[in-house]
Amino acid sequence: MGTIAYLLSTAMRDFVRYTGDGLPNEPAGRPLPVGDPASGQHNPPKKLVRDAFLAIAETADNLTETAQSVAADRVQTGQDRAASEVAAALSATSREQAQVAAIAAGAPIVTTLTSPTPVDQTVEILQTDVGAQVWQVNVDEWAIVGWLTPPLFETFTQMSQALGSINGQTAMVKAGSNTEREDFVYIEGIDQTLSAFVVASDDGGQWLSKRKSFVDDAEFEADTRGYGVLNAGDRLYIDGRAVLVVASDEVEYDRETPAGLRVRWTDCFQYTA
Repeated sequence: MGTIAYLLSTAMRDFVRYTGDGLPNEPAGRPLPVGDPASGQHNPPKKLVRDAFLAIAETADNLTETAQSVAADRVQTGQDRAASEVAAALSATSREQAQVAAIAAGAPIVTTLTSPTPVDQTVEILQTDVGAQVWQVNVDEWAIVGWLTPPLFETFTQMSQALGSINGQTAMVKAGSNTEREDFVYIEGIDQTLSAFVVASDDGGQWLSKRKSFVDDAEFEADTRGYGVLNAGDRLYIDGRAVLVVASDEVEYDRETPAGLRVRWTDCFQYTA
């Protein structure tokens, strides 16, 4: 678990004790972010929550600089508009996520939003089954600001219906394609053909799969993502055989998908145990 993820999981764990807390008689089989129910509900001090949010904010500038560099490289290599839009979204998300963290700093963690609705600008962190959300009162109504951590959805439908997505943020679906866990990135302002790889969101954007392996040739041909999440230099695997993505203006390629993705066969194979 990365440093920021560890800080957030520690600050917003459900119970006081957890496996690995370093205290005497630590519970076994009770990892973060839940912990051991027998130890009682955890009410995090503001400093613990603030440190986790500051860790996000302090990395925002570096993430933005890296994403902007990626965007420039993609444009220079001739990749299409979708690639630039995805890179721009990844650039924007670091700033927006830092803003969400700043709004949430010091806010109480709840399992149900306060009712009746409190005064405007009141903020609460709502712990849900899929992740922690930040909510704020705006004109006498609760409104979702965003997610503190990447949500973990059960199904595509649950991901599609979720609100509060930030342009460029990531999420995971437990029962993704081929019943395996699958990572997605949320992008605004694009209109790619919907498929198992591109899922519409009630927030108005689209969730694009980050998957790079395909069970067979038919699944590969059904991929509607094109360039953007997939880019020149990426190695993909079709039924174990590797192909290399080349630039969209590359004239030497072995095949082109209906989505316009150009690839060359390689001599490498995916290892399977």
